[in-house]
Amino acid sequence: MSRAREFATQGNNAALVLNSSAASTDVGENLLLEGTDSSSTDAGYHLLQEKYGTHVPYDQLEPGNRPQLNKDTIWFRTWFGVTGGTQSISHATVTTCAYDAVHWDHNGNANMAADPNKFTCTVPGIYWFKLSNYLTFTGHASVHQYSYAYINRNGRDFINQYHSHGYGGGSGYTMHNTGTQTTEGTGILSVGDYVEPKVYYYKHADAAPVITTYALQDGFWGMLLKRLDNF
Repeated sequence: MSRAREFATQGNNAALVLNSSAASTDVGENLLLEGTDSSSTDAGYHLLQEKYGTHVPYDQLEPGNRPQLNKDTIWFRTWFGVTGGTQSISHATVTTCAYDAVHWDHNGNANMAADPNKFTCTVPGIYWFKLSNYLTFTGHASVHQYSYAYINRNGRDFINQYHSHGYGGGSGYTMHNTGTQTTEGTGILSVGDYVEPKVYYYKHADAAPVITTYALQDGFWGMLLKRLDNF
């Protein structure tokens, strides 16, 4: 059996053999290994190649048993980056949030710089998302208000919060709906799925509600919790 064949079969080899040099005078000579004891009595003794045995390639492991790859670390937050930045929402219209800055995006894995208001899945799995805005909403003396927050997947309902309230008081009173509105939850995404933050506000008195990212917990958030096989 040739030395090349012995080496290819991952055997216990007595030595490595040179097959070329500038002068071609050492072809076929042994390449000695450095000794491991004080007297180097084992110099050039052997080279042992380890076989894989029963080891399984990464892509053949069960999804729950795979180590986390760098690209699997998806963790982002977008928001109104300008201090005091706000967005006026058209009355009775489902509106995509217009966040203009990426607060963070680990290693750029979520590619939120391309569009701070749209996450497109490149790693399938279980995700957590959150949408939080500070809302300023004022009505007149008799008003019924609807305040909806959506985290939509592929243009349809995914993670949502709906609430409404009304007031039928007399003249001289004004309805206010001011504060933080938050919705969050988990769900499964496949490669190519996209998620967008949206809001909807309605009241009888037609006037534009205003949202802003008032606190560090506001904005559009996302995190990959567990990678799964694509489906």
